[in-house]
Amino acid sequence: MLSLQIRAIGKPSERWQTEALSMYQSRLSHLCHFSEQISEIPKRSRGAQLIQRQDKELTLLTSDLSTNSYVIILDERGKQMQTTGLSQHLAKMQNQYHKLVFVLGGPDGHHPGIQDVGHITLSLSQFTLPHMFARIMLYEQLYRCLTLMNNHPYHRS
Repeated sequence: MLSLQIRAIGKPSERWQTEALSMYQSRLSHLCHFSEQISEIPKRSRGAQLIQRQDKELTLLTSDLSTNSYVIILDERGKQMQTTGLSQHLAKMQNQYHKLVFVLGGPDGHHPGIQDVGHITLSLSQFTLPHMFARIMLYEQLYRCLTLMNNHPYHRS
């Protein structure tokens, strides 16, 4: 069975965000081994530069990644795929890697060094999305991809 992990910075601040994420977490857990590693946004300290905050986030997101994981970085400047293409890509990667790991940075974006960790960088949209919207969209698309992989009628082309 496919193993998916989400690594993200930032926790939901609104009840509806928690409810949407919980709904998709439940759906995903029926179709794969699903796990999350969610870290708090590092505190902004007076005088701390953006790159210093991103350094902390990079460490939180990548410190214990397995070498047998396929790492997908989410960034608005990444490659765009249609749902069916992503589903096919995930199906192919699950045969080559133990775990598929999706990495979402904090509200200030990823550290430039994140590219050295990832196998591919994907964009959910060319729009700049609020952080939790992006996470909810990711969960929905992952659910949609898994239903395609399992011939479930959720996705309509």
